[in-house]
Amino acid sequence: MIVGNSHVGAIKLGWEAAPRDDVDVRFFAAPQRTFISLRLSDELQLALPDEIKDRPRLPHRKILTELNGTNSANLAEFDDVMLVGWPSGADQLAALAVSCRLDASNTSQPRNTLLSTPARKAILERLAQSLRPAAEFEKIDSPRLYLLPRPTLAETALASDYWAYRNWRTLQREEASLLSLIEEFDGIRR
Repeated sequence: MIVGNSHVGAIKLGWEAAPRDDVDVRFFAAPQRTFISLRLSDELQLALPDEIKDRPRLPHRKILTELNGTNSANLAEFDDVMLVGWPSGADQLAALAVSCRLDASNTSQPRNTLLSTPARKAILERLAQSLRPAAEFEKIDSPRLYLLPRPTLAETALASDYWAYRNWRTLQREEASLLSLIEEFDGIRR
């Protein structure tokens, strides 16, 4: 079972283009706002909790049913489950790097606030913790659970004028500082 946000669509198209007869793959997808609201019961039923209400502009249950033929998925029916499209933290790292000076020796950075090493480590640890799947996924022993985060930006995205890339455009001139931050974060996340 492959479960996730809109990134599931690309995987599903690839699977449909080159399926294998010896493997049964099913998909359960939702737009990001609905996906992050899904909860896993003790019986491994993935669904929206009752307190999540459908709204005219975001009819969660209708969207799930239209995309998947049902508004819930029983993960216990599968040998493996892959969560697709989980946030990677890349945008938060870029925002941190833009808002603070990360390296005391780099006076060319235009920001005044120097982030201390203990503060930076605490922020990165908190960010890594916040990006873990919801606690209910940690209780899964069977099926096997795999996590496929959203892809990070390609270098070509730096030239884009899309608003979400504004921090990356600012940082493209400061490659060394950002690289050390990404490496530090990756070390904490593992």
